[in-house]
Amino acid sequence: MLEELTTKGAIGLLAYLLIWVAMARALLLSLRRRTGHEQVFVAVVGATAAAYFVQNMFLFDTATTTMLFALLAAFLISEERRPGAGDSTDGSATGRVDVIPAGGTCGPARWSGLRLVARALRSPAGVAAVVVVVSVLAGALLTYTFRPFVAAASVIEGLEDQAPWSREAALRRAIREFPGLGNVPRIFLISRATHAVPDLPAKEYSVAVEAVGAEGAAGLQAEPESWRLRIWLAHFYQVASRRDTAYLSVAREHLDEASRLAPGTGYVVRLERIQKRLESSR
Repeated sequence: MLEELTTKGAIGLLAYLLIWVAMARALLLSLRRRTGHEQVFVAVVGATAAAYFVQNMFLFDTATTTMLFALLAAFLISEERRPGAGDSTDGSATGRVDVIPAGGTCGPARWSGLRLVARALRSPAGVAAVVVVVSVLAGALLTYTFRPFVAAASVIEGLEDQAPWSREAALRRAIREFPGLGNVPRIFLISRATHAVPDLPAKEYSVAVEAVGAEGAAGLQAEPESWRLRIWLAHFYQVASRRDTAYLSVAREHLDEASRLAPGTGYVVRLERIQKRLESSR
């Protein structure tokens, strides 16, 4: 909603909210018109719309979430066109076309199992079974979504301290918690190691080099075409080569790959100049 206010002003925000008011009205009318399993389906769509509205108060729209909003709005628009129980199905009384035949069984009811859910909700045992199933599913989803949160918290912890290499364990924990986005904390880890290695004692220097090597290899296995990861690895090994010139060839390897993946970018050009200067001074 903040995005609507800042990009479209008060009038744009008001128009956006009026769309939601119209969708809520269509939803309530649909819940009154439908019965049984169809009513359950509409209630699920309403819960989805409510969840989208709440999350949209804190996040900006993207192409993916905008598509979801369009689908929800389209469904509720079709519900508004659905005649009530006392309306004519040929549109003569309402002037509207009966898009979904009243009382019909077409649509998702045949394959979604909502009829079975509606039937189960008629008895206490059925209600208890539905509650158990929903609770298990909700718990599984919560566990899955909690992992990215823990990983993000570990990244913040890993960047808190001013000392570049003091929170390396927190960044590696973030990688383990949610490997799907592991290259983000990996780049932070390599960046902090790059700033730290010139002044690290010999033992910690070896640990930092080993950590960057392991995480770099894992990151490239996950995203072989990641030029940003290649850039940071090249920069790290350039800095590390000041203590051990053997790493200069490793830096060249990563820099050549970065140049292939992102030719002419500012990062590549700058590191190429540094690389040539280091190679000429050997």
